[in-house]
Amino acid sequence: MKVVKRRQYDSEFRRQAVKLCQEDCKIVSEVAEDLGLNEDLLYHWRKQM
Repeated sequence: MKVVKRRQYDSEFRRQAVKLCQEDCKIVSEVAEDLGLNEDLLYHWRKQM
């Protein structure tokens, strides 16, 4: 069985990702795809900020 490490993102990356959703009028799924993220993760970050 292969062990998969979770990626960790620093707070600045998270802020910038959320900012892209708000300022560029892109939908979350587009931003998530562009950054190689799961869109649920990006929704979670938006709720936290």
